[in-house]
Amino acid sequence: MKTFFITLIAIVFCSAAIFIGAPDLFPQTTRGMKISVRTKTGEEIELYKASYALIVGNGNYRNGWDPLPGATRDVQEVAEALKTHGFNVTLKTDLTKDKFEDAFETFVQNGKNEDARLLFYYAGHGYTEELADGEHLGYLVMVDAPLPKSGGIDGSKSVDMESLVTQSRRMQSRHVLFVFDSCFSGTILNARSQIPPPYVSNNVKYPVRQFITAGRADETVPDHSVFKQAFLNLVKGIAPEPIADGYVTGAELGLYLKNEVPKYNRGQNPQYGKINNPKLNQGDFVFVLPREAPPPGDALSTIAMLNVTSTPSGATVYLDGIVIGKTSMRGFEVDTGIKREKRVEIGVELPGYKSQVRGVTLKGGQKVPWDVQLEKQARPKPAPIPVRPKPAPMPDTTGMVLIPAGDFQMGSNDGNADDDEKPVHTVYVDAFYIDTYEVTNAQFKAFINANPLWRKDRISDKYHDGGYLWHWSGNSYPSGKGNHPVVYVSWYAAMAYAQWAGKRLPTEAEWEKAARGGLEGKKYPWGDTIDANKANYKAGGSITPVAMYGPNGYGLYDITGNVWEWCLDTYDADFYARSQRRNPLADEMNMIEVMTNYQNVTTDRVLRGGGWDDTAQYLRVANRGGFAPTGTLDSVGFRCARAVTQGGQEVPLDVQSETQATPQQGAHPSTILGKDGAKMVLIPAGDFQMGSNDSEAYYNEEPVHTVYVDAFYIDKYEVTNAQFKAFVDANPQWRKNRIPQKYHSGDYLQDWSGNSYPSGKRNHPVVYVSWYAAMEYAQWVGKRLPTEAEWEKAARGGLVGKKYPWGNAIDTSQANYNSRSVGTTPVGGYAPNGYGLYDMAGNVWEWCLDAYEKDFYARSPRRNPLAGEMPLTQVSVHYKNVENPRVLRGGSWFNVAPFVRVASRLRYAPSGTYTDFGFRCARAVTP
Repeated sequence: MKTFFITLIAIVFCSAAIFIGAPDLFPQTTRGMKISVRTKTGEEIELYKASYALIVGNGNYRNGWDPLPGATRDVQEVAEALKTHGFNVTLKTDLTKDKFEDAFETFVQNGKNEDARLLFYYAGHGYTEELADGEHLGYLVMVDAPLPKSGGIDGSKSVDMESLVTQSRRMQSRHVLFVFDSCFSGTILNARSQIPPPYVSNNVKYPVRQFITAGRADETVPDHSVFKQAFLNLVKGIAPEPIADGYVTGAELGLYLKNEVPKYNRGQNPQYGKINNPKLNQGDFVFVLPREAPPPGDALSTIAMLNVTSTPSGATVYLDGIVIGKTSMRGFEVDTGIKREKRVEIGVELPGYKSQVRGVTLKGGQKVPWDVQLEKQARPKPAPIPVRPKPAPMPDTTGMVLIPAGDFQMGSNDGNADDDEKPVHTVYVDAFYIDTYEVTNAQFKAFINANPLWRKDRISDKYHDGGYLWHWSGNSYPSGKGNHPVVYVSWYAAMAYAQWAGKRLPTEAEWEKAARGGLEGKKYPWGDTIDANKANYKAGGSITPVAMYGPNGYGLYDITGNVWEWCLDTYDADFYARSQRRNPLADEMNMIEVMTNYQNVTTDRVLRGGGWDDTAQYLRVANRGGFAPTGTLDSVGFRCARAVTQGGQEVPLDVQSETQATPQQGAHPSTILGKDGAKMVLIPAGDFQMGSNDSEAYYNEEPVHTVYVDAFYIDKYEVTNAQFKAFVDANPQWRKNRIPQKYHSGDYLQDWSGNSYPSGKRNHPVVYVSWYAAMEYAQWVGKRLPTEAEWEKAARGGLVGKKYPWGNAIDTSQANYNSRSVGTTPVGGYAPNGYGLYDMAGNVWEWCLDAYEKDFYARSPRRNPLAGEMPLTQVSVHYKNVENPRVLRGGSWFNVAPFVRVASRLRYAPSGTYTDFGFRCARAVTP
């Protein structure tokens, strides 16, 4: 069995695919569809009055064949190129045999035009079968074909090459070209026709059926095609024309590829020839090259320069919702892409002034100025409250977690549900931050030290029921309990603390969304089964320090158990029946009024989460309780929340502190900074379900199996161009012009100019990096690549059995995928997953440490699995000697949705480089 990448396309390319952005460089004959050639003797021969191309890419296979994202990538590139050259292009992807035959029949009918040229291109799997007489028959494998058995391939699901040859004889067109970027052999080729091609002569006017294949039948062609790249080098003018006559014939192209491709892949030897038919093997397919060489570099800039100034200055500037700097800002580069045009929204915000947003169409090569006159905004002064403003720096430095915006199902209708938890209803909550841990005694003491009116001996009777800080001695919490959650605090005291800390209490909807950790319809933050190892409940003792138990899917500790937590809302048992869908708040006032006038509130408030002395029933995430705002108990505490924006200004809060450890003694920091300045997130140890058995799963994702992974850190973002440049600056042997050929496939840092990354792409993920280069970078910064199991656990973000890092549905607002006109986007441009990791789906494929073994899941170790020839410690030391294919994960900007599922796996040689191959690093908790 071979990976059979039929690129019948290549042929068309020679004449049509080269100069996408510069059609004026082509001869007038091409622009007018009529194509003629002039021989060396001066004779002019008219060849074509029309050009047709059928392009087929099969990548989303269903029955055991490896997925081929390169196939769909190639057909898109080819289609765009051929359109530019006047071809009438039909593009088809992921075809069954019936659909293929329908498309090919239409193509045959186009061939009834005698003065037309026809190009057929196929990218996908192929298979070569040995027949009883010793001859070989090749097949194009359709997406629903099963894997071959001992009796050969299922011909009812595949297309044999002999049938294509027969169909080509039905075509009346003079010249037909088939290009297969795959290994193929058979009786259709006439080896005697493989002679050095002459200059264009009058022989080109005779009919021909030509074929080019990327290798012999006993060779394997990689998904990332050296063959295709060599072809493009010739037709783009990067490589010199073998015969300098302004034309590339099919024979000339075949000979060039036969000689050039083995220089980069010694195991690949292209073949070319004409059909074994004396009436159809005399002529030659012709591509007309431009009359001028393409200009060096990019003739037309895609970079627009943005200049934003404001009066007064110092305002925050947003581009499509992402902060890009402050005014006055000059020379900010925006890549407008190959269309040299991009629609964006620019926003300007300054506290005390009205925000302004402007839609702008940026065009490559232009400087776009915007001078903003900001208008002051009157703001009502809040009623005085007995809380002093918190000094800077704020003593409360507890980390917070960003909870992404979106819908969730609120409430419960299971057998344990109370009436006030019904009906289950859909709620949308804007993104918000929430404390990683419950507020501790030590943190609350800092508050009352700064606000003596809230001390135990001075608080007004109006704000408690007599039990306020009952367990404290004067102004001191119990000895040894600094890291325990504060209890005996009323709702009023919790509100006062939150205001002092620049925060607020979470709404009930926010609390439940955060508590669910991304899981849908589960009883507890971890699933449907209660476990005394996962929460402090019915302990028979008392409160435990915060973070004694593992986090939920969003990285929140003690979100159920330990202590009940106050919410902002009024307790209303019937509220769910009339709850608004977006950001609901049960109260007689809106949120601003509640926070401003909270001291005048008298209605019962909501408590959530259950406490240390409660049964499992009360720990369910949907369980609700009501208590007077003056109420204090030994199992009632709180945690704070915070909007992503406050007063129109983005809060510069980095989800979790890079330096602060959890309050639990000896615990590891939830985030750290790597030596390269990259933020790394702690992924907790534990089991998860690896793989997939859903309808879109490939055989290499099965069986679903339980894997335990030790705690580890992983980069929050993909490694960027700027970070990789620092590496190559410090390690010149890994620069583009110095890296040994052994460590790349010929395209290493192809998009860079010398030692400089593309303008305007500092914060884009680095691409065109091989596994070797990614390993070397990781070692340089004291890290390594993640194992495949680590990567998938991190990508799932705590969710169980979901297709994507956020759930089972996908659209382009959630990840950068299927965006061929855009390419990569800056890292962090989409919402994070439950662990706070960005771009775990889409943007770029990410290298993993493992060797690729398609059947590894069937025999995978349960604990810290690693596929390959060496254990983890040896791979990190001897990686330069590795030759086996490695794993890539996550999908990319180029791929359709099935490839960006968290379970999707890709195989590639460690020397492989491509326009959507990048990486992020990992590190053990104890390096």
